[in-house]
Amino acid sequence: MESKDSLIQNIREWVSIDNEMRTLKEEMNKRKKRKDGLTNELMRLMKQHNIDSVETNNGQIEYSKKNVKKPITQKLLLNILAEFYKGDDGKANELNTYIMDHREEVVKESIVRKINK
Repeated sequence: MESKDSLIQNIREWVSIDNEMRTLKEEMNKRKKRKDGLTNELMRLMKQHNIDSVETNNGQIEYSKKNVKKPITQKLLLNILAEFYKGDDGKANELNTYIMDHREEVVKESIVRKINK
């Protein structure tokens, strides 16, 4: 009987926390969208006026630019391999398939709540 009561109590608390997190996540998403808009405007203005840094009360806001690599997708990998093998699509496909089939797999366990709409 105790384990059933414990289970029910855990479920109630879990659902309550899940509800709070969903509400906070919605608020975070709204703020993130607003911040992204402001960030784009700030970058445009700082770039336009050649401003690298702006002092604030507790630090500074800096504009920087850096080159980053795109993530490797299966399509990108296949294109790169085809280029490497000088258009030999057979070799490129074979190596691409080998790489994709031999990636390490990990098991991730979770509990998901599905809400009826």
